[in-house]
Amino acid sequence: YDSVKQLKVENCIPKSVIQTSIKERFVCPNCGFEKFIPVVGPMKFNKSAFTNIDYDIVKTEDKFGDVGCDSMILVSHSFYDTIVKNKIGKGLIFEPVEIV
Repeated sequence: YDSVKQLKVENCIPKSVIQTSIKERFVCPNCGFEKFIPVVGPMKFNKSAFTNIDYDIVKTEDKFGDVGCDSMILVSHSFYDTIVKNKIGKGLIFEPVEIV
């Protein structure tokens, strides 16, 4: 594993998940931390969150998960095309999202 590297995504889009993408919303009564359980199907994000974003990989400020939670990592279509075209996506799963 001499060539193993970690992908660290530091660029973040602001909270922008569309309400119809949310199955359940949890807010901590003590600190106000908010997380979501998404519905089945493509997640929808507000287009305005991507204004002036010039990165191929970003993470969401919104947090998702049942027991634990984390940001979603979103990639540009050109990044996706590069991965698929060069067959370097071993172990990666890409799911569609909608920008509305």
